[in-house]
Amino acid sequence: MEINKRQTILLECDSSDINKLKNWLNFINANRNIKFIILVQPQRLTLFKNELMAYEKLTCISYNDIFNFENNHESVSASEFYDFNRFYVQDEITFRLLDRDGYLPKYGLGIQHGISYYSQKAMNTLHFLKENNVSFLCFKTTPHHSVEWLLAKAADFLNIDVFTTEKHIFPWLFSISKGYLRFRELQFKNEILEPLHEVEFHINKFIEINSKDYEFAIPKYEKDRLGKGIFKYYNPFKNLKDTIKRPHSFYTLTQNFFYHKKITKDSYTFKGKYIIFFLHFQPERTTLPDGYGFTDQLFAIRTLRLLLPENINLLVKEHPSMFTNKSEPKARNRFYYKSINNIKGVSMVNISVDSFKLIDNSIAIATITGNVALESYIRKKPAILFGRVNFSIDGVHSFTDINSLTIFLKNLLEGKIKINLNNNHLLKFCSKGVVSGLIEGHKNVKNYHSFGEYEENAQYKLLTKLIQTKIVEI
Repeated sequence: MEINKRQTILLECDSSDINKLKNWLNFINANRNIKFIILVQPQRLTLFKNELMAYEKLTCISYNDIFNFENNHESVSASEFYDFNRFYVQDEITFRLLDRDGYLPKYGLGIQHGISYYSQKAMNTLHFLKENNVSFLCFKTTPHHSVEWLLAKAADFLNIDVFTTEKHIFPWLFSISKGYLRFRELQFKNEILEPLHEVEFHINKFIEINSKDYEFAIPKYEKDRLGKGIFKYYNPFKNLKDTIKRPHSFYTLTQNFFYHKKITKDSYTFKGKYIIFFLHFQPERTTLPDGYGFTDQLFAIRTLRLLLPENINLLVKEHPSMFTNKSEPKARNRFYYKSINNIKGVSMVNISVDSFKLIDNSIAIATITGNVALESYIRKKPAILFGRVNFSIDGVHSFTDINSLTIFLKNLLEGKIKINLNNNHLLKFCSKGVVSGLIEGHKNVKNYHSFGEYEENAQYKLLTKLIQTKIVEI
């Protein structure tokens, strides 16, 4: 079909590899009547402009260009400006993202200044989207920074489609959905996009890996962060430059590590039945915004504890990266750990305890959006997920409301929820609307958790299909 000249595609490419992007643009013949706006970080703008200058119908911008966009036509009315700011401010995620922005953001300290700053930039953002006739936006992941969130909310307000790519259960498989909030519309859900024999091969291999011991299955990115001996989980000397640059993080990490060690149990043999709650590393997208209502993991723990009978224990295990990577004061402190440990019927276990043994001896696991849900399912244990997930399969409960979780727990405790692991069930669930980030035909994969690389490979496949569907057949 003929492309409407007013249509424009806005692609968020903050972390994109410039060469992969160029290869994709060449593949889709980007100099045809498709207008692209490539959105990158300000510090990468010059690089992208220089590398992509050959594409006549392509513009590279940063958020500075959007936030400073001037318009003489006054395309945004006073009522639109007012209504949007109410729409923006009334979302709790807005406030949580502002709180996470850092210690010295552009607007100064405090959420009040943050709201003032972004309310001011909202006018420019609305103008930009309207004046450039943006047809739809594509984010590589759920918008999880304040600047991204404002752009997504503005597009949503103007009824401009927002698409997000996201992991589809397995760490190398991805899908694309319309929407950026908790409930999204999976695209191409009736179409097979990958050779099923390749998908099946890697699913079977991943299941085999995660059916063994934890030391064998631990993701490479976590293994690389571990030290040795007494410094296995706490090694302030591993990244001295970061320690010197961020002394507040070092102080928090040290205080948190030794307090956590003091109050936690170092055995996985507990009397009676228990559910094990695995905490996420924070700050990251998987809890903000993908926690949607459960960004505060303490809230999820308290909610679950209230729903459990007294004879069922709730164990909580910290994510090791909170000590092997970094420990931001806004994410963890002594009060946080003390608050968890003081809940009646809740016990924290030490990070040295084998996660797979904890899973195997539990009646179920709980987490916000973690990969541990898949590991648990593979080891035939039910899972409870509180946040945004694609994992809708028997034995895995995705939170929607208290009533449905209550029913799931009742069935769980009555022994009615059993997992009969069948590789074909997982293959069927991943057979449509899903693409792989692995190199085609590559079967000697040693690391299934190379998120950035696999995510970008998959994104270009999904974008090609999306453009074919929404604009023109390539």
